[in-house]
Amino acid sequence: YIEEREITPANIAELDSLQNELFSLWQPLESHIDSHPHIMLNIMESFGLNMFAFADESHNFLGELKGHFDSDFLFTRFLSSTNNTSRSVSNILTLAQNPSVYQGKYRNIKLSLTPIEFYKNLGYEIIAIYSGNGAWYNIGDFLIAQGVDKFVDETTLMAHYPQAKQTKHKFGIADEFAYKYIFEILQNATK
Repeated sequence: YIEEREITPANIAELDSLQNELFSLWQPLESHIDSHPHIMLNIMESFGLNMFAFADESHNFLGELKGHFDSDFLFTRFLSSTNNTSRSVSNILTLAQNPSVYQGKYRNIKLSLTPIEFYKNLGYEIIAIYSGNGAWYNIGDFLIAQGVDKFVDETTLMAHYPQAKQTKHKFGIADEFAYKYIFEILQNATK
């Protein structure tokens, strides 16, 4: 990222003109939501669904998640935009093809028209939880700059669950502690 390329700012007047001419960016979802359901976006590297083809009554590979897979909205037909974790996360959260937006000189600049901004405008509180370290590609600082209300990484999770320290490895801690934290948030949510 030291040799990052310059990113030319978009022409906002042109974007506004195109938006007004073609469609209202915010209208489609707002008009279909009567209430604000809790939304959880789970991004997990190597979470292949192919093993679930072998699941049956005697083989529950999902454990406690099975009830959610059976009853919640679950979209399974996704392909990563790239074979690189940081680029895929960047594409999903910023719609930017250049992952250096959260590494280099752009990491503290709030981007417009991102999914984070969209849900913030709908009144959602956004909590990003990562079982690794928030310094990975500066993802923690970047997400806070984009409007995430709270960023939780392995440090917070290990303070909340001291037993998580026993699972620490170079990529973070066991994901089970992130899921425990998520379930606590959802069970105690008042908004």
